[in-house]
Amino acid sequence: MSSEKESLFQALIKAKKSIGPVAKNRTNPHFKNEFADLSAYIDAITPALHENGLDILQTIRMSSPETG
Repeated sequence: MSSEKESLFQALIKAKKSIGPVAKNRTNPHFKNEFADLSAYIDAITPALHENGLDILQTIRMSSPETG
């Protein structure tokens, strides 16, 4: 394994150890149960990621129905 991958894995392990429970912030109107939406997860993990030099990104790829 390359040292770059090893560093990434070590940073991810450190971040995961410091992430606490995610607060449930929404209610499902059909089942009446509470859940955490995507923004709650992002709010919960971002500080731990940043403390370890990590971040999350979403890439955008353009496609057409012809190219899939």
